[in-house]
Amino acid sequence: MRISYVARYALRCLAAAMLAGCGVPPPIGAPGAMPQAKATATRADRGRSWMLPEAKKIKRLLYLSDSGADVFVYDYDNFAKVGELTSLSGALQECVDTKGDVWIVEDTSSGEGGGNAVEYAHGGTTTLNEVTTDQPPGSCSVSPNGDLAIQEGGILSASGLPGPGQVQIWKNASGTPVDYGPISNCYYLLSGGYDNKGNLYVTATTQDKNSVGICELPVGGKALIPVKVGKSTTSPTGITWDGKYMAITNANEYVTTIFQTEERHNGKALRIVGQTTLADTCFGDEVYISPAPFIVGKKNTPVNTAQGTAVAGFNFACGINPSQFRLWPYPAGGSPVREIAIPDGSGEAVSIAP
Repeated sequence: MRISYVARYALRCLAAAMLAGCGVPPPIGAPGAMPQAKATATRADRGRSWMLPEAKKIKRLLYLSDSGADVFVYDYDNFAKVGELTSLSGALQECVDTKGDVWIVEDTSSGEGGGNAVEYAHGGTTTLNEVTTDQPPGSCSVSPNGDLAIQEGGILSASGLPGPGQVQIWKNASGTPVDYGPISNCYYLLSGGYDNKGNLYVTATTQDKNSVGICELPVGGKALIPVKVGKSTTSPTGITWDGKYMAITNANEYVTTIFQTEERHNGKALRIVGQTTLADTCFGDEVYISPAPFIVGKKNTPVNTAQGTAVAGFNFACGINPSQFRLWPYPAGGSPVREIAIPDGSGEAVSIAP
């Protein structure tokens, strides 16, 4: 039995402190708790996945996770469906590497165990690699040099009680991971993303649950360190590289703003240099994206050096079943320009063919 929406949502409300009322529970896989042995493995494809023969030649593919198990694959430029990856054990969040291989985080726990992340090639249906996490996993991110980071931790049991989190990093996305445990400033980890230099940033709540903040694991660092950010980021749910800046997603009372930030004071602070506000029409102008959207650039995220042109994410203010995927202009923001509904959305990524 998988973690209930109630347990997941309890963690999101804790993280958002913040979203007044916590009205619509987003079905995002909550990080979790009981440790299990580290392992990595590869295995044959599970289920009856399919992909059109021409999918591998399509320059940009959009992957949308359905937490019920499947991942739906579309031609990003026309939203035509070109494939489906099936029988995943609760597909959650996604990330891409420099080649456009897609990592899909799975919730394989029964509420108190670990999870997996599985790798697929651009347009492929056979698993290339797999890693196993100690705790139910949250978001993933790949560094420019190929290291895979997964944020974990948040609940001690299926009841939704909060517990400490950690970051696990696999060098070159293989072998035995290194664990980076929580600190008081970043205790319940939410989401994370690498910048183009290989510094890893994570959003988290403090141990006393009184505030939400950001920590960094610098290149070569041995521990998470707190990072100061402008006061505008009152409820940061996620952070990702947009090709030029670290982009912090801030969800406050169903107003979602993405703040573009740049590093200051030798990594001890992020300075806000711009912002993007997202709107929608399904339920007024309310937008709630958790933990972070995917920002689409000209190259795959780890090696993209030009600011992205679109924000891809699910607006959970529109409901959760079906879930409403949106594509917004970036950095202009405003109303979405394209949309897709899938049964139970939980993650997204755009893979760009090498």
